[in-house]
Amino acid sequence: MNSKDLTEVTIDFEKLRQGALNESLINFFGYWIKKTLGLLLGDINFAIPVRMKGTPAEIKSFVGAMQKEKSYVEAYRQYGLDDPKTFKSKSKLKSSVSNFERTTGLNWPFEH
Repeated sequence: MNSKDLTEVTIDFEKLRQGALNESLINFFGYWIKKTLGLLLGDINFAIPVRMKGTPAEIKSFVGAMQKEKSYVEAYRQYGLDDPKTFKSKSKLKSSVSNFERTTGLNWPFEH
């Protein structure tokens, strides 16, 4: 399978906020973020076409949180959980996740 075979996924922050977020929608959101993170970490060999809809602040906060998520996973892989560099990376991730949640009104789908 290559990226041409994949259907584009749209992450629409407004639609995610509308109505009750049921468990399947939250799982779907988390699944695609996990796949996107896999791309960033080089764990997936093809590109998943993703489009984001939202305010510039929402998109910026999402991208920032994804970048910090990547940095944290890389620090964990390289140094382990008990290293000060990993703790620092986790602290930056928590701050970025808080910004995402405050900006979008959505919960970040990963726990740390």
